[in-house]
Amino acid sequence: MSASVFASAEQPTMRFALDLLAEQKNIAPRKIRSWTQDALRACELFEVAPHKLVAHAANLRPRFRRVALSGVVRAKRLSNIKHSVKCILKILPSNNQRSFKAALNAACAELEAMIPDRYHRVTMRPILQYCSAQGLLPSQFDAAHNLKLQAALVAERLNGDPIITHQNAVRCSNHLKLTIPGWPIEFLTSVRRQEIIIRPWVHFPVWVEAACRAFVERSTTCDPFDLSRPMKKWRPRTCKTYLRLLRGFFSMLDRADFDLRNAGKLRDVATLEVAEIGLRWMLAQSKQKRGYVTAAMTARLLSQIARNPDMKGKLDEAEKAANDAVARNLSELAGRLHSERGLSGKTRDRLAPLKDEANLSKLFLVPFGIEREIAKSKKSDRRLALLAQWAVALMILTFCPLRISTLRALEDRHFVWSLPNQRGELSLKIEAELLKNNEQQDIPLPKECARLIRLYLRDYRHLLVKGSTTFLFPGATASQAKLPGVLSTQLSRLIRKRTTFEVNPHLYRHIVHLVVLKRFPGAYVMISRVLTHKSLQTAVTNYAYFDVELSMKAFHQLVREVQTGTSTQKSASLSNIAYNDSEYKHGSR
Repeated sequence: MSASVFASAEQPTMRFALDLLAEQKNIAPRKIRSWTQDALRACELFEVAPHKLVAHAANLRPRFRRVALSGVVRAKRLSNIKHSVKCILKILPSNNQRSFKAALNAACAELEAMIPDRYHRVTMRPILQYCSAQGLLPSQFDAAHNLKLQAALVAERLNGDPIITHQNAVRCSNHLKLTIPGWPIEFLTSVRRQEIIIRPWVHFPVWVEAACRAFVERSTTCDPFDLSRPMKKWRPRTCKTYLRLLRGFFSMLDRADFDLRNAGKLRDVATLEVAEIGLRWMLAQSKQKRGYVTAAMTARLLSQIARNPDMKGKLDEAEKAANDAVARNLSELAGRLHSERGLSGKTRDRLAPLKDEANLSKLFLVPFGIEREIAKSKKSDRRLALLAQWAVALMILTFCPLRISTLRALEDRHFVWSLPNQRGELSLKIEAELLKNNEQQDIPLPKECARLIRLYLRDYRHLLVKGSTTFLFPGATASQAKLPGVLSTQLSRLIRKRTTFEVNPHLYRHIVHLVVLKRFPGAYVMISRVLTHKSLQTAVTNYAYFDVELSMKAFHQLVREVQTGTSTQKSASLSNIAYNDSEYKHGSR
């Protein structure tokens, strides 16, 4: 009777409950009609057909809660619907079970008894309940059933985040496979959230992948007057990003029921009308800022395709004018989607306490404090080695705020010492492939940083990994670097524990303007150079808001001078702030 993959077979559905309601002779026909309409409205709100919805309070309660949070129906109307559904459930045969899910069969119950702690028992529960409801032995739960379990969790959405619930269950099972002898479930893999939403290339018509790869690997030209083709190729990392954006866009079109078989070229989808179909579906799935940013990047990429969709050589004037008009529309759409300029509100909130230089000093001194702890210790173990590793990472971020993807990829070859045996001055020589601006950089590091790196490489790195490694931050094996997400999370937790501030590694790049602008108002060139930006406008767009704060503080000082009668002349620092903008300096306004 039940349509849920987790419910026991005897659990009634809402269709069964409505049929039973229609047969009741002791209930007024008016109430039967009203309750039926409300129950069908509930199924519509849940987006589940009546014959697939388990009629049990434990199944309906989280669904009503989610509808209430969405605000798609008024609170009073929702209250009436809940009352009607509750009345319908009362006419069903007595069911005193607290959960609608199937009880564990003997094999699953025996397996659960083998789990030593409550956390792993609760985390493993989805897999065991699925096996019990489907009549499977734990040893029969394979990769195919694993995918069905994930699809069921996402479809029923009874958990706060079904993807995380599934990932935790898979990791728990794999952990128990290593720790409990005779664990019958094979090693499992969990599918990332992005892979669920974005379809593989094989799902699309053959021309889609070929056309996308041809675009990102487009030919170049040696003629500077040929504006139809670039002078150099995109970097491999850029090509990978663009392919992911294009695959995501085609996935959105497919989910929005756009028939890709009617299109045969990229030019057929690089239009404002088609872009609207795919991007509207994307934004409907994600209301967060990140969804708008991805949509804006996709629209900007489509505008590049629209300028020369068939990747011809030189275009005639009519083709060029038509393509430019489409590209301008897509560029304007990208600008509207990514309308927020400068730093996000979340980043500004995290930077707020660091505007106080006492707090900023506390943050910058964290690696020095760890270095002193390590020096006092009389033994070397893995815990101290991890502390030394994190101290090195924070020291580099303090004096050279690299992106986390560049920081985690540093190897011994990137460190250039002026004298043999790691002595003398130290500098970082980073090739163009590791930097976003695609330009090689030679970055000097101060003696404090050189001292800590020397200590870490000599005494601690070998404790973190088996075998010889060249990576500054080795990962699970000596042949790979630590994953950026892992390193970032470790550093964020360390900073929170030592300072109480919410600071991730990327925030160090934004901290640069707090240090520079207080001492050199308007020095965006210095900020841009420290952050290795290609364009000065990036620094101006992100950090111009701080100039307003500095100017207001300077104005407050001027008001105090007027109040006390001491405003005889302008100080040099205030003059620099007041006349920072060249437009005002030359009297153009």
